[in-house]
Amino acid sequence: MGGRTTVWHGSCRICCDHVQIIDLMQVTKHVDLPMSVVYIVQLLTFGGGFFGITYGILSASWDPMREGSLLGFTEFKANLPLILDRVKSRGGKGRV
Repeated sequence: MGGRTTVWHGSCRICCDHVQIIDLMQVTKHVDLPMSVVYIVQLLTFGGGFFGITYGILSASWDPMREGSLLGFTEFKANLPLILDRVKSRGGKGRV
């Protein structure tokens, strides 16, 4: 779980940091870049980071007696319905 979370979230976070550096250059060096581009790219990279954390958790093997797969696709397919059923049973309210 930790490895997948680090890769997915870390790569998006590094991209986001670079976008912030570009934004800083825009302000200090007067580089002409529309702010909407900066906002959209930051939204995509932060969203990708959120996806990375979520995928890292859901792709982990929740059974302590079983080793997870390399990319975690089978664990993700098994764990996602558990979470969705839990949310549906509570009516989408409260904590999962």
